[in-house]
This record gives sequence, structure tokens and C-alpha cells, in this order.
Amino acid sequence: MSSPNSTAITSIVARIATAPDDDDYATAKGSNMVFLGAAGREFRANRDDISTFEPESDNEYIFGEGANVTYPDQNDPRSTNLTLEHLNRNDVYIRYQTGNDSNESWRVERIDVTVTAANGSRVSYGVLAGRYKQWLGNEVGLKLSLNRR
Repeated sequence: MSSPNSTAITSIVARIATAPDDDDYATAKGSNMVFLGAAGREFRANRDDISTFEPESDNEYIFGEGANVTYPDQNDPRSTNLTLEHLNRNDVYIRYQTGNDSNESWRVERIDVTVTAANGSRVSYGVLAGRYKQWLGNEVGLKLSLNRR
């Protein structure tokens, strides 16, 4: 009998809400990228139908089963046989990538991530619920770790 931790991950859903801009930093543009780190690898959080960097947006990014992201085959946790054991051994985070000389930043209001396994079990992570907001950028840091719930 196999361990519950060896259960394959079938999908990862990331919900990212962005905050209003303020005058402290230049707002991110479309040339920058956002990555979700989970189970020991990164997935690009990008959709063709929306702007990831739009202030005051609330968008869902689905990787794996039911995918809605750009390049779904390359951003699929099933393609590398990721399991709950991989998830438990690695940090879950969001990483913002800017151009080398970019001073643009991205203001995050809330991030929720749900990982679903083949046996139907789910593991949830999140950060920044409530009044706190976080800028990400070359001047203020590029990575934001999520807490397991």
C-alpha cells in the first residue's frame, strides 16, 4: 500500500489579488513575470485573457487539471509526477521577476493556493489576508512565502 504522501498532485489553483497602487513605487508592466513555487518547481502564473499586474484585480491561475494558464503542458504538475511528498518538502511561494534594470514593483493584497491530489485531498496555503499589502520588486524583495493553513 502506498503512502498518502506519495499521492500525485493533479492540480494547483492560485488566486492572486492585487492592491491599489500608491505613489511609492512604479507600477509593474506586462514585461515582468510572476512564478508560483510549489512541490520543488516553479510554474508561471500567466493568462492570455488578463493582465496579472492590473491594480485591484483578483484572478485565478489553474495548473494541471482544468488549466487556464499560458503554456498549460509546461506548467502542469502532472508532467513531472509531483506528489504531496514533494509539496511537504518544499516552500510554497510567489516570486516576481522584473527586468534587470527595472524599478517597477507589484503590490499584492492576498494570495491563496490550493493543491489537489489524485485521492481528492487538498492542501491550502495563503498570505496577506486582511489589511496588510506587500510590494514586490527589485528595491523591496522579489519572493513572498505562503503559510500552510
